[in-house]
Amino acid sequence: MDFGSHRCLTPSEWKMSLRRITYDLIESLRSVLDVRALIEVDVRSWNASFKAVCNSNLYFIKIINEETSDIKRTYRDLSFVAKYTATLKETGFDNVIPPCYFGGRGYVHRLSGYWVLIYPWVSSLNKPNRFEFGYATPGDITEAAILLFKLHTASRAIQKEVVSPRVRDLPSAKNPSNWLLESDRLWHSVERINSYRKGLRKVKRITRMARRCCEEIIKNYPEFFEENPMEGLVIHGDYRPSNLLVDSKNKPLIVDFDLAYKDFPETDVAYGALCFSGPPWFFGKRDWRRCSLFTSAYLSHSESGDIKMERLLPAFVWVVLRALSLSFKDEQVVRRFELLKDVIKNSNRISEYIRR
Repeated sequence: MDFGSHRCLTPSEWKMSLRRITYDLIESLRSVLDVRALIEVDVRSWNASFKAVCNSNLYFIKIINEETSDIKRTYRDLSFVAKYTATLKETGFDNVIPPCYFGGRGYVHRLSGYWVLIYPWVSSLNKPNRFEFGYATPGDITEAAILLFKLHTASRAIQKEVVSPRVRDLPSAKNPSNWLLESDRLWHSVERINSYRKGLRKVKRITRMARRCCEEIIKNYPEFFEENPMEGLVIHGDYRPSNLLVDSKNKPLIVDFDLAYKDFPETDVAYGALCFSGPPWFFGKRDWRRCSLFTSAYLSHSESGDIKMERLLPAFVWVVLRALSLSFKDEQVVRRFELLKDVIKNSNRISEYIRR
């Protein structure tokens, strides 16, 4: 993963640029598939997806978005993630959909200037699914937490079996210097905001407060930044309701491992607990009872020592700060900072719920 310095496109510019190159994409894809047409499925601020209509099959085409963010995914990053999900499925963890492997071409393709992953099209996937905010029952939240635990268990299990992918090829995305780098990136992203100038002063004040929060967590929770002793534990990195799909047999399927990296499991647990307890995209306050339900369900299946409070509590702050650093509109910064304040305010409550 790398950070670029070019001007990032707005989401609307990103969408228009993709529509302009659809024909080029079709031509490029024909070097891999017998594509007859591309149908837009979802063009969002992060990634874009299309249905590829071929002579014999349908495929899900995922285009990695490097245009609305400074984050750059490398071929090595994406290849690792693809091999990792494929290995999970091969070794018995059946709740994932790995990308297609095309012999000498591998899993990852560079087409029309973008990194592209090709997945089998699964027509039975339901949207919206029962895990989405507003639909999820306490039972669904519990099921999602237990599934995350099973994913982590499977990740640990393959570390001794897998020659490729090699976990050490995937660097940890978290250390004190990287945390401060996230804060610096947040400041620079705010300087690029042009759409809502009235709130710019307030947003800059928020970024200064966020940086102070970074420094305070680094000082108070040094264990959170230790090297991961469980070499081989790759976390999902984006475990939220929209990345947990349901097939026609009601089986949940975990998708979108693009942000997977090596870390302690506490980061995934905190991320999931926050995502399953409130509005998407880290906007606004959480329902802390639902947050506790997710965390407690995970803890009830883990062994003693797998999850440490010294890492879990700062992880709640870390994942919100990371979302702040990826904001490209000042209104997003304001809403996410509202959640950051809510997390800090309720840190004692989080601890009490978890320890029950």
